[in-house]
Amino acid sequence: MNADAGADSRRAGSARKAEVVKETSGVPLRVLVVDDEWLIRWSIRETLEEAGHTVSEAATAAQARRELAGVTRPDVVLLDLRLPDSSG
Repeated sequence: MNADAGADSRRAGSARKAEVVKETSGVPLRVLVVDDEWLIRWSIRETLEEAGHTVSEAATAAQARRELAGVTRPDVVLLDLRLPDSSG
């Protein structure tokens, strides 16, 4: 598979994921993604934003607590259970 075909395949996969998220949700959600791996946060953000959702991110439990204390609270939190400053 050449580089262009791989990129096309990834874009098509991302578009399918976005359609699934959009079809199952019905209403745009505010989502907080908490993960210390930037690539995972980025991938989830891209998929959810393509589906029309609003996404905020945190790389640590401390950042997540600050986000949760903010004025706009998320409808959903996607949480990595093993973070550098917290576990479980």
